[in-house]
Amino acid sequence: MYQLYRDRPILVLCMILANIALSAWCLHLDPVINFDGVTYLKVAQLLLDGRVADAFEFYSWPFYSLFIAGTAKLLMLDVEVAALALNTLLATSLTLAFVCIVAELSNNNKRIILIAMLVVLLFPSISKYRSFIIRDFGYLSCYLWSLYFIFRFCATTGKMHFLGWL
Repeated sequence: MYQLYRDRPILVLCMILANIALSAWCLHLDPVINFDGVTYLKVAQLLLDGRVADAFEFYSWPFYSLFIAGTAKLLMLDVEVAALALNTLLATSLTLAFVCIVAELSNNNKRIILIAMLVVLLFPSISKYRSFIIRDFGYLSCYLWSLYFIFRFCATTGKMHFLGWL
């Protein structure tokens, strides 16, 4: 990631801004919260209210909701806004990870990096779910960053890349 940012900071900034714009546009087109999102928001609100036992009783896997509640508390936002901001952040992270992997595998070929950026930004399966409050962006982002760091570790055998992979 650092190498991509160091070599092409404007490209990284454009990816971040494009992700924010695409997420805002998708939210404008589909402002209704999905069923899973309602559950996550309810549990996050219960956690913010200090009703941890009720949160676990309502939904037995409240970890994403805990992440939403932490974001809401840290940024002093409503849980819905915090969840949407978190999804945008995770979708951006997923995009950056994908482009970093392509950059690593293509030996920083500028044309291939630009194509990869367009592919991941406009990928229908990602764009379709940008307005949803789902955990998938976090899973995919972590998976891709892990893949990137194992590639970097194989190329450099650096301890930090090994830790990033873990």
